[in-house]
Amino acid sequence: MFLARLALCFAWIQAPVPTEPLVPQPERLQWRALAGEAARAGEAELVDELAHLLEQLGDDPDELARQRTAWQRTLQGANLRRDARTGLARRIQRELPGLVAELAQLTGERRLALARCIVTLDHTEPTASALLGRTRDADGDWLTDEERRWKTGALRTARLEREAHALEFAIEEGASECPALQALGGGHFVRARGLELHATLPSDTLRRILRATLQASAFAAAQLGRDLEPPVVRARSFLLLGGALDFRTALDEAVASGALAASVAEEARRYDFRTFSDGRGWTTLHGRPEADFAAYLLWEAAPAWLGGEPQPCLSVGHLNAVALRLLGTTLPLIAWQESGAAQGGGGRTSAAQQARTRDPRWRCARRDFLGCKSWLVRAARAGEDPPWSRAMLDHEGKITDENLYKTTFVCEYLHAEGRFAEVLEASRGRRHGASVLEKALGESLADFEARWRRWLDPPREASVLARLAREPDVRAPSEFAAALLALNQARANAHKGSALEIPLVALEEELGHGAEAHARYLVQNPAQQRLWPGAHEEYPDRPGFSAEGALSASRSLLAYGEAPAAAVESWLGTFYHRLPLLDPGLFGVGFGRSKGVLVVDVRSLVTPVTRDHVALWPMPDALDVPRAFQPEFPNPVPQSDMNQLGFPVTVQLFFLEPREDVTLELELFQGEKRVEGHSIAPDRPLFRELAPRNAWGFIPARRLAPRTPYTAVARWLGQERRWEFTTGS
Repeated sequence: MFLARLALCFAWIQAPVPTEPLVPQPERLQWRALAGEAARAGEAELVDELAHLLEQLGDDPDELARQRTAWQRTLQGANLRRDARTGLARRIQRELPGLVAELAQLTGERRLALARCIVTLDHTEPTASALLGRTRDADGDWLTDEERRWKTGALRTARLEREAHALEFAIEEGASECPALQALGGGHFVRARGLELHATLPSDTLRRILRATLQASAFAAAQLGRDLEPPVVRARSFLLLGGALDFRTALDEAVASGALAASVAEEARRYDFRTFSDGRGWTTLHGRPEADFAAYLLWEAAPAWLGGEPQPCLSVGHLNAVALRLLGTTLPLIAWQESGAAQGGGGRTSAAQQARTRDPRWRCARRDFLGCKSWLVRAARAGEDPPWSRAMLDHEGKITDENLYKTTFVCEYLHAEGRFAEVLEASRGRRHGASVLEKALGESLADFEARWRRWLDPPREASVLARLAREPDVRAPSEFAAALLALNQARANAHKGSALEIPLVALEEELGHGAEAHARYLVQNPAQQRLWPGAHEEYPDRPGFSAEGALSASRSLLAYGEAPAAAVESWLGTFYHRLPLLDPGLFGVGFGRSKGVLVVDVRSLVTPVTRDHVALWPMPDALDVPRAFQPEFPNPVPQSDMNQLGFPVTVQLFFLEPREDVTLELELFQGEKRVEGHSIAPDRPLFRELAPRNAWGFIPARRLAPRTPYTAVARWLGQERRWEFTTGS
């Protein structure tokens, strides 16, 4: 996910302002005039960059402050013009030789400072680039030795990724004799390279999970300098279950057969564990989508190529990076409990910790990779990212939260530099800590992390001239913005009377990239568009696969042939697709479109709540409520004709302290008459494979009457909520 972006040196932004001007005043006056020209053309970004340039060139601070104020006033009345960019670019090209000529008049750091200013304007200028240690490669990119290593490593990683996705394996399959599977109605197995999987899932799905696991294992081994081939592991058997209800049935069957202690089963239910070891010789797990199964199996197979006594921060970081790149998901949580450790306690929380827990990005980062990346980049920019040394612990399960994600990014960086295998081998052993890793790296952690930060958050990709050559950002009001407005209005209505923790959901550019990648994938694989869960997955053997798209696929809502704002309204008329839109923890979404396919990531940036919430839909006192259900896949009421169903009523409960013991009754009345329909609850889903979490629904058996008031009544935990809404025509 982190191919090294070719960076241009914008280090002058952080460099100290010179005590003496780098160039004479006549040169600086020309650049002031150019900034004024950019202001009249409405190019606010260019004005800001030229102001920074003048600061670095040594312009008088007081005069520059006055000029900034004047330029801002000019910008307020300016209209961005497409034709102005060509003229501005030509003017920069005319003025640039004057700066280049001044290089000969300077020495030492002053000369390098001016060279950095020049490459921010034109990264292809040869004299300044050479002074900064940049040379031109075969692709025409001007790179430092450091950037060249990153590019070489990125290309190598991309090649290994492509080759790993193309691998095929001889896979045995047949009818399963697993007794736990028989209790669920029977199933089949697949087997290869020591891994044996049993499931009720379709055989092609099971083969695909095994193939993806082996491909990821091969890639992980190749990053250690070995052949691109999955090692043969010690024979292991796994029972894969697609739903929580089947998992609970398997727990009960294992207890009844004597293969699992009742206390262990109770703990699994209480803490929502997704795996347990069956005493008859296999591991049972449940999850969704397919990638989650593959990520767990990748972790289980890892000892075959990681070898003995790796540093935990390297093993867990390496595997998490591989899972994200090859599978489009993170590793499963690794449980750790300190033996004899006291639970709870009255320790104090620092002001910084309290502020961090109020940050939705941080709260999201605690359970989601994309949220963590967003938080970590911002933290690194502020110099507040956690030191890597905090992840240098003696057990993988102790490496959590920001320390887990820090070591994931560090291992991805070591992959890019081609040093991961060397550092892993040099640090093996029972000793853990900074001194062991510093010796393996051959440098101090401070020097290593300074370089890591440059790789994590590289400078801007294009110089001023390169960006002026592109189309300006002149657009009509975004259709995504209209959809976002509809979403935020619906959320405010659903939580009417209770202030949302995060009042407005924002458009997130990074999520949009992943959503667009999955939209392109579905265009290239139209047979998947109407499948569930196939439409929410990407298969490595299909055209257009990308880890970024796969990650977005599992967290997105889909629509075909609808404008984004209309799609939001349609999803609000469904059951399953409505629920994530009204989650009070949602704070960022990403929209992507390709040829009529709309993908919206609504599950990547969701923070845990800090208080209880209730979301009702339709909202209380709503008018012109649609009468009919909007068909969706999967069908929440199997075997029914979705076109005949009425508009669904839902209640979503969000608790600060998770609860699994909630029973909620939801009814709908037309006057005094109870409406007939279908009730859905977390423990009573009508579609067994997809149980809603913390959500209850009532879907009328027939379309609602036109222009008619209805009353919904919900009762739970001694509470009652009664509200009315009126249908449209």
